[in-house]
Amino acid sequence: MSGLEAFPELSDQFAAERRAKQRQFVLAGIQSRWRLIGLGVLLLVAVRLFDVIQVGWGFLFGFAAVSLAVNFGLGQLLQATAFRGAYVPLTLACGAAMISVVLYALDGTGYVLYGAYLIAPLQAAL
Repeated sequence: MSGLEAFPELSDQFAAERRAKQRQFVLAGIQSRWRLIGLGVLLLVAVRLFDVIQVGWGFLFGFAAVSLAVNFGLGQLLQATAFRGAYVPLTLACGAAMISVVLYALDGTGYVLYGAYLIAPLQAAL
């Protein structure tokens, strides 16, 4: 096989490797989001129990239930279907949305945690 004919095979291999890396990124994002959900719930419970900010129990349970359902759904979607490139931004958007909900719940003191928004882009960069 000449050098020119080998290029399509290499480009297919590079594309397959890229898809595999993206799939691994999405899987790692789902795994790390389980910890993020737990941390967010613990933070909101602590803020509620120590009377720092009035976070309603309904809001807290709603956040936990929706976050768990979305993360579980993403995991099932990834297992049930062939990987698509659209899963990468979907994963980032879910992570940013969960961080936003926690910051919203923290009301006026949420600005202290704005650095958490760096988590999703840093994950994407790695």
